[in-house]
Amino acid sequence: MTKKFDYTKDKNDFTREMLNDTLKYQKKYGFGIGQNNVAWNNEADAFRHAYMQSLLNQKYGTLRTKGISYLHEQKGSWQGQDSREANMDMWNNQQGQQIYNEIRREYPNFNKLSEQQQKDIVAEKVVQRMKEGKLITRLDDSRKFQEQKSSFTPMPWIGGVQNNGKPLGFAADIDTKQHNKCKNTLQMIICYN
Repeated sequence: MTKKFDYTKDKNDFTREMLNDTLKYQKKYGFGIGQNNVAWNNEADAFRHAYMQSLLNQKYGTLRTKGISYLHEQKGSWQGQDSREANMDMWNNQQGQQIYNEIRREYPNFNKLSEQQQKDIVAEKVVQRMKEGKLITRLDDSRKFQEQKSSFTPMPWIGGVQNNGKPLGFAADIDTKQHNKCKNTLQMIICYN
């Protein structure tokens, strides 16, 4: 028997901010929300996940954001969360990550906008996807989450060379004498470690 996931337990400041933003944009756009303003397994929950993931993707990059969200959903599963909830959440998380990558292409100066302007753009994009039926908004949706390969989002600590916020390349300097000694992958690992 699956126990009910405790939605109200252990809320941190970021989670409270995301819930408050969800309520704010729900009033603006009129998407569905549960009794007592509960954003759980409904349109508001789908919005919150996609919205939050887009903002996390901006802050931490795709790789780290995917890792954070995957571990969060695994924790829910370990605590007895319904697998349909995890499917819905991971689907909408991925949609949010894609939204940020779309925004980066459409708004080259996105990071120079105010935080409120950034949030408004993200919210509008999430609602647009919801209206197009691209988010999972209920547990009986038959679509199944599958990891999609996405383009690499450079992060400051991984090494994308930046020019006005745009990645130029990822090549590192290579010691050609050392490189020529390394004929295969195993030798390269040994040579460079």
